[in-house]
Amino acid sequence: MSQAPSHQRGCSSAARTPDKIEAALRLLVEARDYARDTQCDAWHFAVEIATLQAAGLTPNEARWLIRKGYVEHARETTTGAAVARQFRRSNSHAFYKRSCFILTESGLAFACQIATHSPASHDLPEISPRASHDGHGCSRRPHWDAELRELYVDGQLVKRYKSPAPNQIAILSAFEEDGWPRHVDDPLPRNGNPEADPKRRLNDAVKSLNRHHYVRVIRFSTDGTGEGVRWELAEDGSASLRK
Repeated sequence: MSQAPSHQRGCSSAARTPDKIEAALRLLVEARDYARDTQCDAWHFAVEIATLQAAGLTPNEARWLIRKGYVEHARETTTGAAVARQFRRSNSHAFYKRSCFILTESGLAFACQIATHSPASHDLPEISPRASHDGHGCSRRPHWDAELRELYVDGQLVKRYKSPAPNQIAILSAFEEDGWPRHVDDPLPRNGNPEADPKRRLNDAVKSLNRHHYVRVIRFSTDGTGEGVRWELAEDGSASLRK
């Protein structure tokens, strides 16, 4: 009898996922739920590598989760004087004592698949990619971290600002302060220039908001009157949105 190709063998399905990977996913799902419950980005509850190793996860299994897109990892750089946890992102598969991990949307779907197909996973949290909703019927609420100058959607880093962008930040801050309603009125301050067109200025800021995204999961637009801003999400992280 011929042997199955190597790419068809090994840990290739939820039904054959090792118990220790399931245990690590339980910890990551729990951390994700804490972040969602407190309406902060997932990195505030990132799980330390020591915690995952204590659950039995090996370095190669962690690398497999990263390569599959189920988790993201970064090295924590938080100091004693820091108000919030800080991280240095890395595309490397090398780990350190302060390496931390968060679950991605794909990872959440994978955890749901395991809970459905694996009898050993009966104690996984009862979760679904569409299970949690905010007051506007949206399952993935954005988050603007003003201290880090970073925009997240459900723990995914969407955009990071490395230079001043006061108009864009004013819009993001307005959404964050109001709990991310689908619409906010124009929050840009008047600059006292009577020749300035406020509608054009808002439109330019919205166009800039849609540029230089790490992942295309959110799109901003004006409301048609030129006096407000809206946002919408792609159906999943792989969908492309108009720039």
